Amino acid sequence: MLRGVSSAYRLGEAEAADAVAAVWLKLVENTGYLRDGSAVTGWLITTLRRACLARASAHSPERPVADFAGFDKPVDLIDFDRWLLAADRRQMVHRAPM
Repeated sequence: MLRGVSSAYRLGEAEAADAVAAVWLKLVENTGYLRDGSAVTGWLITTLRRACLARASAHSPERPVADFAGFDKPVDLIDFDRWLLAADRRQMVHRAPM
């Protein structure tokens, strides 16, 4: 069951196994805090999703803001508010029915 949850985050096999193992360890560490044994499954799934999300976001490539703007100018010379508004307008025009 936990492997199925971790596969949704497209982690590598070893990293998914590490996330599952970390969640089991957290369960052992927090067993005294659980009041209802029937809630363990939900707790495991929620904790695993959070762990997988943290691992997946740690590997997402970071790009400087200037890369999104499409300019070669230094970042402090770009008016991002104006650029974002223009980009929104371009998308609305592109999506508008003809």
